[in-house]
Amino acid sequence: MRKIRKKTNRKFIIIAVVLLLTISIGYAALSTMLTINGTANIASSSWLVYFTNVEIKAGSVTAEVAPSTSGTSTTTLTWGVTMDTPGQFYEFKVDVKNDGTIDAMIGTLSNTSLTTNQAKYLDYKVTYSDGSEIEQYDRLNAGETVKLKVRLEFKKTVNPEDLPEEGANISLTYTSNYVQADSNAKDRNRIELPNIGDTVNYTTSMNGVTLNNWKVFYVDEEYTTIIYGDCLPNSAIDTTTAAFSNLSKQSTYEIWSIHNRIELLEAMQTKSNWNELLIGTISGTPINYSGTLDTDIWAMGSPSIDLFVNSWNTLYPEDKIYTAQTTTQMSDGLYGYYVGLSENPTTIYIDYQIMQTKEGYNNSLYFPYQNNVGNCYSYWIASPLAKYVGDVMVLGFGGNLSSTRYHDINSAFRPVVSLPTNILQ
Repeated sequence: MRKIRKKTNRKFIIIAVVLLLTISIGYAALSTMLTINGTANIASSSWLVYFTNVEIKAGSVTAEVAPSTSGTSTTTLTWGVTMDTPGQFYEFKVDVKNDGTIDAMIGTLSNTSLTTNQAKYLDYKVTYSDGSEIEQYDRLNAGETVKLKVRLEFKKTVNPEDLPEEGANISLTYTSNYVQADSNAKDRNRIELPNIGDTVNYTTSMNGVTLNNWKVFYVDEEYTTIIYGDCLPNSAIDTTTAAFSNLSKQSTYEIWSIHNRIELLEAMQTKSNWNELLIGTISGTPINYSGTLDTDIWAMGSPSIDLFVNSWNTLYPEDKIYTAQTTTQMSDGLYGYYVGLSENPTTIYIDYQIMQTKEGYNNSLYFPYQNNVGNCYSYWIASPLAKYVGDVMVLGFGGNLSSTRYHDINSAFRPVVSLPTNILQ
């Protein structure tokens, strides 16, 4: 029995060896050499995400500790404020820059939530600068910069019983952890901005006159300026009030200054004169910004030349208008403007024949009508002209951007209102 087992084992071993040799011989006889040569050149790469470029919003309370950045090393911002009056706020914007060569995304984030009691008298938000929400996996590509907005506000309207009985010391922390982007990375949220010239479903009133014809005049991420789609009817202007007592009016639209152009410009430019226009409805939803301390929410009697030019040049970049101020004050203490179609203009008007050749002349945003209506030949631009003391800029129905005297009876107001972009969506 033992002999038989040994023989069987030996036979198995021999067969195995023969097979191996046979395969080996066949490989050698029919040989094909396969070669893969590779060179890996790893380019220099870097990981560098940091805060930079802090901008404190005008009107903010003075901070005990103001946020600041230094070079490319700032990954923590520290700030601290004290507020004691409803309506006060502190707001700043800061850039988050990916200065490296590797795409990044937000891996995790956390943001302090106000308690139920704190939320009765405070608003606190960290968002992108356009007001859209920050979310996990938001992408920040190499070389890209995104702007954040941090705002803390002592609510304007607070019930007395909701005020903190003792000084409240509140710690607020926001943290976003950026990691290398992977398949989870997504484009960040963005608020869709309106287009210049769009109609806005805004209804408000002044002196009891309903104004419901408004169009987008200028847009940025946070605030949109809208303009009344017609000249302001004189019935909306109460010249018995102190703000307008030095103005006179006749016919349907015509209004002018009795004494000098400063009074006319002050009537248009003094934003508090027009707070009635900040109370109204948007698509039927009531709003009231008349008591705001936010310097970017306002109303005026007419657009300034700077606002007009920014609007026009955004819509018609191929037909730019340029302005320049006089280098010295005029005898009434004002710096007048020059206007023209080339940089550093020294002219005082843009001829209607030129304006009429431009597409903008056919745009009712800038020319609400193109013929005399109610004996009104133009609307005031809330800026002085540089030619003579007494000249104020106007845009004529014929297409001329020029000037007229403060007591010209053929011009009218055309109000503009600046509101948060996100409420106009």
